[in-house]
Amino acid sequence: MAKRLVKNSVILAAVGTTPTTANVIDINDPFSPSFTTKTGEYKQFDGQMGTTKTWIDGDYLAVSGTIGAFLKSNGGGTNIPKLDELFKMAGLTGSAADTDNDGTDDAYKYIPNSDELATGEVVWYLDGIKRHFTGVSANLKFNFEVGAPAKAQFDIQGYSDTPVEEANPSVSLDSNNIFVVTAAQAVTLSGNTIPVTNVDFDMGNKINEIYAIGDKTFYRSDFTAKVSITEKVGADLGYWSEFLNGNIKSLEVTLTDGLGNQFIFSAPTLSYTNINEGGSDELEVTREFLASNDFSITYK
Repeated sequence: MAKRLVKNSVILAAVGTTPTTANVIDINDPFSPSFTTKTGEYKQFDGQMGTTKTWIDGDYLAVSGTIGAFLKSNGGGTNIPKLDELFKMAGLTGSAADTDNDGTDDAYKYIPNSDELATGEVVWYLDGIKRHFTGVSANLKFNFEVGAPAKAQFDIQGYSDTPVEEANPSVSLDSNNIFVVTAAQAVTLSGNTIPVTNVDFDMGNKINEIYAIGDKTFYRSDFTAKVSITEKVGADLGYWSEFLNGNIKSLEVTLTDGLGNQFIFSAPTLSYTNINEGGSDELEVTREFLASNDFSITYK
């Protein structure tokens, strides 16, 4: 008997239409979703013992899971990044942008929107098994660890149909370069370059469910974006007074691939929430912030 292999996995994702092979997502980890149904038990009183039975809502099969991908260049200029459809599911709006104010668009930029019902569809193939997810909302996370590829993570929730046997389609994966976070790349806090070892971003989407007669979908009711920055500490402990005084900071992470194409994460308004100090042989501090809704993601 042949075995199913989790490495033989293909994910297609789109908003507003059923995804095709043109909407393939280049994942960096196996996709291992969880499924839930609405079930329960009831007692049938018919004068006998042992009459407990179960009920199942056969129209309800919810799915949740994480789609992980390395951040890759868009190839420069106004090219739409390959993660565009997942960014949409997470509540971001993308468009061409003029970043140097010369009257010509030279980048592709994302900002958060308030379209709470911007759901999508995901088709997942696993070694000849096909599943179709609908009503999908997502939460976006980034990880920028120095010395490693930059990563995006999309935590999805939606509804699944029952699996069918269908061969994995032939797809063309993203051929653009990955962004590797190096010590030579700039991470600035309020204009000052800082020696970070790690930056994490969590958009914090609040995803709720509508399950009613004639309607079932997941939707975003709000988001609470958070940023954490881990850095080596020298003689300057000024972050404590910044924290206690409630100072507002700004963050910009600029990554560059081998061809000079850039990815820029900008959070102009950060409010302190916590500070953690640690480290086994050298002091490190992790500063935690709330990010306002003015953050942006730019490919150029």
